[in-house]
Amino acid sequence: MWTLHDNYNDSISHCWSNSIVGCPMHVLTKKLQLLINSLKSRNWDIFGNTHVIVKNSSNNLAKIEDKIFLDGNNPHLRDQEQLAQLYLEKSLEERKILVG
Repeated sequence: MWTLHDNYNDSISHCWSNSIVGCPMHVLTKKLQLLINSLKSRNWDIFGNTHVIVKNSSNNLAKIEDKIFLDGNNPHLRDQEQLAQLYLEKSLEERKILVG
């Protein structure tokens, strides 16, 4: 998922190009720590809290379905329902990829 986002390679290059002094194992460990922190930060900035996004998407879909139940077969509500279902599916897929 990260690899598909803009500036992914720049972010990796930036972490790896830091000059760290020490034995090779120490340098590798420090660079990996920098990379992990960078990826965690990017994950939150780009994708947000996926659990909250899925919950909100599900709640939005439920509200639209309730309106359809109360108002009957309204074409505008059916379109909203279809979009909400697509957004929920996308959110679930992103969470599955990110969480594992």
